[in-house]
Amino acid sequence: MFFYFLKNNAVNEIVNAHMEKLTCNHPWLIYAYVICSKKNTTDLAIFSNATEWFNRYVENRYHLIDPVAIRVINEMADFSWSRIAPEIDFIIEENNVVFDEAEMINIQSGHTFILHDPRGNVAALSLISGSETHGELIRIVEEKRGWFQDFLVSMHTRTLELYDSVHKKNPQENVTLTRRESEILSLASSGLSYSKIAEIVNISANTVKFHMANVNKKMGAKNSLQAIGVAMELGLLKK
Repeated sequence: MFFYFLKNNAVNEIVNAHMEKLTCNHPWLIYAYVICSKKNTTDLAIFSNATEWFNRYVENRYHLIDPVAIRVINEMADFSWSRIAPEIDFIIEENNVVFDEAEMINIQSGHTFILHDPRGNVAALSLISGSETHGELIRIVEEKRGWFQDFLVSMHTRTLELYDSVHKKNPQENVTLTRRESEILSLASSGLSYSKIAEIVNISANTVKFHMANVNKKMGAKNSLQAIGVAMELGLLKK
């Protein structure tokens, strides 16, 4: 389980710095290191040097309709892809949207390496090229296929270790809430105000605030919104 699914900025900066090494000898290369929970595919993190595109990708949940992402979930071996690759199956017209938008910023083709970890996540490393660098991408994949697969294994192992260290410093997984705290947290997760929660459970708004402050402290959260997110990751609330 990841704490608040890869939202630790300090850890993510370390991961991004390591990923940038991929472009040292290949400045034209676009990369994407992706981690997705197979249990809950809305839990997704992407580390990439094409930040604007992948922010939009995550925001629109394109991984749910992207033929490349769908193949990653269901396969083990690395593969090359492009819009015209016979291995890419456009099951429905909606699948075209991802490639349509990607081509607007000259994302034309790529090669993706896959890793299924023992924690129920799938990790992938995609090496991406534009139309003018497609041949170069094919060349480096052919020459360094094993190296890139090892890089993914090493990178993902390091990411897990870094987040494990965060868990040890922030042991939220041992959190125990009182019945009243659980009740108020559940109501707060529904978007209700403190005054409305107070009305429902027949206590004062100040008492609600008191209980939520205790919840925040136990979760190591700065506010109730973050506490709700942590509680969801710990299975204390239904997503």
